[in-house]
Amino acid sequence: SESALRIGQVVTVIGEIAADATTGVAERVWFDHDVRGPVTAVDSATGEMTVLDQRVVVGVFTTFGAEVPDGELSGLQPGDAVSVSGYVGGDGSIAATRIDLDDASTSSEVRGRASDVDTSGATLMINALEVDYSGAMLEDFPSGMPADGDLVEAEGSVQAGRLVATRLEFEDLLPSLTTGDRLEVEGLITRFGSPSDFDVAGVTFTTDAETDYRNGRPADVVAGALVEAEGTVAADGAVDAERIEFGGDGSVRLDGVVEAVDASARRVTVFGRDVAVTPGTRIEDKSSADLRPFSIDDLNPGDYVEIRAALVDEVITASRLEREDPESESSLRGPVTAVADPQFEILDVVIVTDAGTTFRGTTASEFFATAAGRIVEARGGWDGTRLLAEEVSFED
Repeated sequence: SESALRIGQVVTVIGEIAADATTGVAERVWFDHDVRGPVTAVDSATGEMTVLDQRVVVGVFTTFGAEVPDGELSGLQPGDAVSVSGYVGGDGSIAATRIDLDDASTSSEVRGRASDVDTSGATLMINALEVDYSGAMLEDFPSGMPADGDLVEAEGSVQAGRLVATRLEFEDLLPSLTTGDRLEVEGLITRFGSPSDFDVAGVTFTTDAETDYRNGRPADVVAGALVEAEGTVAADGAVDAERIEFGGDGSVRLDGVVEAVDASARRVTVFGRDVAVTPGTRIEDKSSADLRPFSIDDLNPGDYVEIRAALVDEVITASRLEREDPESESSLRGPVTAVADPQFEILDVVIVTDAGTTFRGTTASEFFATAAGRIVEARGGWDGTRLLAEEVSFED
C-alpha cells in the first residue's frame, strides 16, 4: 500500500505523464527489496556491508530507518536482519538508498541477474550467492525455466551458506516500449560507451546538442555516476535523452538550524547560505513529529535539518534533506574558500578556531598550510554569523 512506502525506496511507476512533463497519473507502482536477509559482514571504514553474499555500498544517498542505531552503518553488525533498496551497478553491487532493520523470522530474498544456471542441478548464482531452486515454485519464466542473464527474484531460507528457494520469479518490470514512449530512469550508469552513448540501470540512452544537463556537465557522465535520465524511445530502441540530471557527490553537508524558508522558490537558508530544494530532493521528517507526507511546505525557521548536497556553478543543490530533533552542535562540510589562520571559510561561511579546537588527523599548522581548496568538515556551535569550531577534519 502507499502507506507502506518509505523515503529512499526505489520504485517502478507506470502511467500517463501530463503534457507539462512534471505531473502524471500512476496506473501501477511496484516495489520490492533488492536484498533482504542477515548481515554477514560490516566494514564502516569502506562504507560497505554484505547481505546474502551481495555487496551493499553505503554512501551519501543512503537513508537509514529510524530503528537502525545512530542512523549509521556502524549501528549494524553481523547477524542483524535488514532489508535494502537501492541502485544496482554494472558489477551487481547495490548502492543502498534505504536500509531498514527487519524481522529475523521473515524469509530471505534477493533480486539480481542469474548466472551459471544449471537446470539439471536446479542451481544458479546471483552475484556470489548460490541459489538452490530444486524445490521452488517457478513463476513467469518465458521458457518455463531460468536462463543466464534473466532478472530473477529468489525467496527462501539460508542453509549452509546458500539460499534454498521456495519461490523463483522472472522479473520484467517495464512493459514493451514502442517508438515515441516516454521513459524516465534514475539509477547508476551501468554501461559507458561515450558521454553520448550509455546505459542507466540497463536502459540505453543517447544524447545530442539539445540535451539539457542539470547539476553537472557532459564530462560528468561516467560509469557508476548517479543520474536521472529522461527522454523518448527512438526507432532503434534507445532513448533520446532530453534531460540528464546528476545526483551530486554529496561533498557538501549542512547540519544546522533553518534560518529562512522560501517554499515558492524552493529554497531554504542554513548557515546564511541558500540551498536549492528540487523535485528530486529526498525530503523526510525524522524528528519526533514524524510527519508523513513531508515537504518543504512543512519546514519552518528554527527546525534542525541535515542536508546532503552538491555544489555546481556556486549553487548548492540538496539531494537529501532530513528534519531532525534539535541538536546543540552544528556541522558544515564543503570546499575551503579562504584561509586566514586562525580562521578559514567553507562555502564563504566563516569558521573560527582557537586553542580548544581539535584538528583530527593533522595539526593546526599543517591544516592551515594545506586547507585551501580541500573538502573540510567543521563541527561546533553556530552563533548566527560564524561557526565556532570544536573539531575540524579533512574529508577529501
